[in-house]
Amino acid sequence: MEYVCNKRKIARILIEATVPMAIGNGEAGIITVSEVAVDYNGLPYIPGTSLAGVLRNASKELDKISDIFGTVSDKQAFGSKLIVSDAKIVDFNGVVVDALSKPSEELLKFYKDCPVRQHVKINSGGVAESSGKFDNQVVYKGTRFCFDLSCIITTSKDEDLFNEVLKIVNSGNLRIGSGTRKGYGKFEVISAWTVLFDLNNDNERNRYLDYSTLLSIDSETLKRWEQYSSTKTDNSECRKEFKIVPDDFIFFGSGFGNKNADDVPVFEKFLEWTDKGKADQKMGIVIPASSVKGAFANRFEYWYNALILNQGNGIDTQKGKEAKNILFGYVNGQEQVPGLIFIDDIIEDCTIKSKVFNHVKIDRFTGGAFPGALYNEEAIYSKGTSFTFSISIDKQSLESRCKNTDHQSDKILKAVDLVVRDLKEGLLPLGGLSNRGHGNFKESPDVSQN
Repeated sequence: MEYVCNKRKIARILIEATVPMAIGNGEAGIITVSEVAVDYNGLPYIPGTSLAGVLRNASKELDKISDIFGTVSDKQAFGSKLIVSDAKIVDFNGVVVDALSKPSEELLKFYKDCPVRQHVKINSGGVAESSGKFDNQVVYKGTRFCFDLSCIITTSKDEDLFNEVLKIVNSGNLRIGSGTRKGYGKFEVISAWTVLFDLNNDNERNRYLDYSTLLSIDSETLKRWEQYSSTKTDNSECRKEFKIVPDDFIFFGSGFGNKNADDVPVFEKFLEWTDKGKADQKMGIVIPASSVKGAFANRFEYWYNALILNQGNGIDTQKGKEAKNILFGYVNGQEQVPGLIFIDDIIEDCTIKSKVFNHVKIDRFTGGAFPGALYNEEAIYSKGTSFTFSISIDKQSLESRCKNTDHQSDKILKAVDLVVRDLKEGLLPLGGLSNRGHGNFKESPDVSQN
């Protein structure tokens, strides 16, 4: 019989968004169809319900995980032993903005207008749907949040499960919010502290009663907790990370113009944290993952078909499309299958050198210019700037999805490797104006990691 105990274990976790996060409030705004969720100060936050849902889904393979997350069925129903707080924003000085604490004017000004990303709805044929343009608001890269996980422990199994959940949080595989297949939601655990209270002990029970749920708890109190660390040994994801350098000009359009050009590149502010726990505001060039993903998917389909042809199976373009749907997901009417590949947004701080290119729309019939059809585009000269390209594949889900088909996960991963090779060798241009010589990349001379 399992020993019955009465304990409470609490983990305080500080995370940093390594890419922008799309944490929507479910409502549309004046300029976007999805606004960022904000607290009473007007600052972004992550609702505890969102965190709980992400953790529950990520922990579904753990044995008896419903013991701490709760369950509802025809035979039994009991509540969750796991309590997840809202994740509150951290100001530029490393202090959590919690309860009735007054945020600085600088912080309020910085987050008053979060970036808006534009997207186009793509149908199953791979083309844009009519009236399918939409956009969403995101939280800046580098934003830090703090939240608590606490667990009511009545058996030793509860504590083991809670520790497994902490490992999942620290694994680097989790993503928060929407648009996780568009480059959003990835985060890094900066620090984590845990404390265990045995309520059967008078002193421990008094310590628990004195415990404050304020996330802005002073550092001296936190130092009396145990610092949590976990070795990242999870092999459920296949990861590739390498650096690429543009040959010269790149162009990833923002959809907006300025006084010099009709279409200008995407720039976005982000935060960079110092060793002293202070945040510096930066401005960087954005290479949206949603833009990279389209080029990557098309080249993947080509290479998958080529691999089949090399095996003497003849040309069957339908096979490449099926494999692409397995890896990248698809939407067909009411059927929605999420993708298994995650490509991160790239935002790099660099010296910005731009050039305006003049163009004239040509009449294909006469070969002459259309009257009044002069337009300008502003491209970025970024030769020598190194961009870190990161891609992750849910290998376990890929193997499971291939199991009942005639596709092999190893062959899909091989096609991905060939696309990466093309990108490294400058054979896969990215972004707009690629047919005019822009967007060619090569692997950086720096050592790459696969």
